[in-house]
Amino acid sequence: MSHPPPAQTAIGRQVQAVLTDYFAQLAGAAPNQLHQQVMTQVEHTLLASTLTYTHGHQSQAADILGISRTTLRKKMRQYQLAATTPKETIT
Repeated sequence: MSHPPPAQTAIGRQVQAVLTDYFAQLAGAAPNQLHQQVMTQVEHTLLASTLTYTHGHQSQAADILGISRTTLRKKMRQYQLAATTPKETIT
């Protein structure tokens, strides 16, 4: 039984646009290890951006990402993302 494709979100449209541009730049050359390249780049950027968004709050970042804090820390080590101290809010 096949599943219908998911509805495309704004993020999906951005990914599609970047990949369309990437394939155009190849000018007929064959891509290599594309899945691994995309997944690595996307995951690294996703983690770094979420940590920036949460000002380094790892628990909050993990909640937003839908992963455990332990998994987040493992991935931070994998991608060599520094554990930063959350910035205090100035009131």
